[in-house]
Amino acid sequence: MTSQEWIIDTTILVHACKPTEESHLDAQEFVQVVRRLHTIALDSQGHMRGEYERNLGDNSSFRLWWDAVWNAGKVVRRDGRLPNRHRRHLTDRLKFDRDDLPFVAVASRGSSKLLATEDSDYDSQVRDYLSSALGVSVLDTAAALERAAG
Repeated sequence: MTSQEWIIDTTILVHACKPTEESHLDAQEFVQVVRRLHTIALDSQGHMRGEYERNLGDNSSFRLWWDAVWNAGKVVRRDGRLPNRHRRHLTDRLKFDRDDLPFVAVASRGSSKLLATEDSDYDSQVRDYLSSALGVSVLDTAAALERAAG
């Protein structure tokens, strides 16, 4: 299997590190598959890492996972700024949350263009736009796990 570059939305990490439902077991498995076989991409501006820290900074499961990924050299950085036309379309026309723009920007610049999320902001219109305009595949936990595990 070829290594893939994943953009992991905070919702997936929260589900993996603070499981509250049986369905969150897939999120745990997904982040472990990524840790073993793939890389993750973050924005070079630090917004994504900041969001991870705000939501999970005190979580020991997140710390163990993050340290393992980081120490294995499985983190790459990409520009997290989206061109204005895409940013405006997403936020003004599709009412997409500005806080999620770095995740989209990094995904659009990545080698695999894979974004894993359970965030409701990624509705069908947003997913269609990201796919057609930027080539980004937005996958829920189950689909991401299937793709990552190959």
